[in-house]
Amino acid sequence: MRRYFRIPIIGFLLVIIVIFAVYTLISVKSSLLSFALNFYLKKYQLTQKFDKLTVNSPSSLTISQFVLKKKNLLFKADKLFLEINKNGEITAILKNPLIVVYVLKGEKKASHFSIPPLKLKLIKLENLKLRVEEGKKDLLEMDNATVGVTKNLLNFKGRIYFNKNKTVVTADFKRLSCSYGLFRNGVTISNIKIVPSKLHVKSNDLQFFSNKPMEVKNITIRFLPFSVSLNGLDISLLTKTKNISVSYKANIDYKNRKALVLLRNIRTSDGSVRVSLIRAEILLKKKLKILSQFDNLTINKKELISQDVGGRIVYRGLVKIGVNKGQAIAFDNLFFDFSNNPLKVIVHLKKKLIESSLEKIIRINVKKMGEEYKLRAFSDNVTNLVHFLNDSYDEPILREIYLSGKQDAEINIILNRKRKTASGMVLLNVDNLSYQGATINGIKANIPISLNSNAVEEGKIKIACIKLKKFAFPLIAHLVSRNNIAYVKLSPIKTSNLDVSPFYVKLDVAKKALSFSAVKVKAVNKIFKVFVDMRGRYRDGVLNTKGYAKIKVFDGFVDIKHIRCSFKELPILHMDVFFNHLNLKKMTENTNFGLITGFVKGYIEKLSLVNFKYPLSFKAMIKTENVRGVSKRISLKAVNSISRVGGGIASIAIPFFKSFPYSGIGFVATLKNDRFKIHGLYKSGNVEYIIKKGFIVGVNVINVNKNNSIAWGDFLNRLKRVLKRGGKE
Repeated sequence: MRRYFRIPIIGFLLVIIVIFAVYTLISVKSSLLSFALNFYLKKYQLTQKFDKLTVNSPSSLTISQFVLKKKNLLFKADKLFLEINKNGEITAILKNPLIVVYVLKGEKKASHFSIPPLKLKLIKLENLKLRVEEGKKDLLEMDNATVGVTKNLLNFKGRIYFNKNKTVVTADFKRLSCSYGLFRNGVTISNIKIVPSKLHVKSNDLQFFSNKPMEVKNITIRFLPFSVSLNGLDISLLTKTKNISVSYKANIDYKNRKALVLLRNIRTSDGSVRVSLIRAEILLKKKLKILSQFDNLTINKKELISQDVGGRIVYRGLVKIGVNKGQAIAFDNLFFDFSNNPLKVIVHLKKKLIESSLEKIIRINVKKMGEEYKLRAFSDNVTNLVHFLNDSYDEPILREIYLSGKQDAEINIILNRKRKTASGMVLLNVDNLSYQGATINGIKANIPISLNSNAVEEGKIKIACIKLKKFAFPLIAHLVSRNNIAYVKLSPIKTSNLDVSPFYVKLDVAKKALSFSAVKVKAVNKIFKVFVDMRGRYRDGVLNTKGYAKIKVFDGFVDIKHIRCSFKELPILHMDVFFNHLNLKKMTENTNFGLITGFVKGYIEKLSLVNFKYPLSFKAMIKTENVRGVSKRISLKAVNSISRVGGGIASIAIPFFKSFPYSGIGFVATLKNDRFKIHGLYKSGNVEYIIKKGFIVGVNVINVNKNNSIAWGDFLNRLKRVLKRGGKE
């Protein structure tokens, strides 16, 4: 811009005015005055001409069709009126002035520049047009403008258009007023008040708009070397970029290529994003530097909700973002507490790389490669990652996972946003993991990912040892992923007490479904044998199975069928249990319940277990099974236990015996809506028996209240007390 001010137009005009005034005192001959003007202007390589010069009085004159030229300057006006009063103050009024400045390539910089001291009363330019041209392109245009300059005041209205380096400024000012002062090498402007009807700045995809009044305290312009300093710019702006519109109030100070910016009340047009305050320091030197802080960032969008988020943004060739205050929820579940886990982001603009991290939880890098993105996520403390996910999803499974030793996880994925594809691998290494009594040691997993892609990715899971109570075995699984479907083939497991045949698992990511082929398991220990033959399918949060699990225990069998599990809110396991020929002596001999001999059979239908262990509802029936040659006797301790638990009354024919014969034990129990009911199976008139005595002697346990109903928790407390202390004999 300094080259635009080599010819101070107003200064030359005022010099001309002084020459006119002096000469007028000597002579009023216009021809001699024209000659003197031309002689003086040649000194500055300027030429001038005009159609007519009229001397109105010894102190004023009028010039018609005035023209002033230099190789890079053209100044024209239809009429110029000049006057000098007795105090030496100048008045100049120009009608329809036109100023054209030509920027010449390779032009040498001026070695010096100064503004002569002037005594102004009024300079007024009516219907001013100004153009600054570079080559055949207009850099700056001003038209339909009116400028008024007094001793220290300036008023302006009109239209300004600027276009350079893909930055376009269009402004229509209703009014611009300010105070100014001239010094040897520039001008100071203060108390600037601007009322625009339109202000529009466009730079690439970024646009700024304003139609509200703005103020500037001070602007200082030095011509050589050219510099601008600004203090106290207050402006309300609307910024648009692509589909985003943001409004805010700005306060800007600028000096020595350093800008201090304060933005307030920042908000998007839909109100979904708001920031109360942003402070920024911008250094416009060889390399751009930006230091900024923001407070109270609030976001209310479908994908992200945040509150009172604060942090800082730094740009020094790299963009560094730090968030250390506030909370956020992403995608309805993912919870961030930045006060405990600060977020750090580094953006490498040239490398097209983004590095981000949540302190002590996870690091994520994203690199753009053409249309694809390479994503790497890494955690060397999976425990913290599990806690973070538990805070987000509040899953009971996550709360009960414990890890120790080496524990790292890594994700490497190639994403294509245009084709919506992803392929890559998840790597997991964990020394020790425990969950609800089960322990897993030496986990090494390479889990393939292939989403919407025909690329075939292969992986493997290898576990050194899985311990389930008295069972311990290794596990090896081979994985293949292609086009949203993952196949898992588990290798056979054979130990002294466990035999698992190989089977397949199919995971359909697009349909959110999982299915597995027939799983055949044989497990043996000193107490029981387990046989499983089952296949199943998981979809929409529900696991359905076909097949059975059979347990051989206490000389009989327990069959589990119709197994179904819902994971929608809390895990709820549904199944039907049938048992037959269970030996009561083996079931009760090592307990505080009391000894019972004989065999029973029955079922538990529609059993529902919350979190796999807390009964929600069921209907159960237990009944004595008559086995030839097996006596049926019950101890007094067991009679008292059944009475205490079931709420019945014992009737004993011969009270001094320690055990008694019985002909049958049987009852039906139901649990629904946390209410537990029990009824005896044997009836005689209006009497209901849970235990029926033998033919002559024995014991009866009578259900006194046929409509009895107690809370399930009370029933469990009764059962716990009996198992702990036993019934009194």
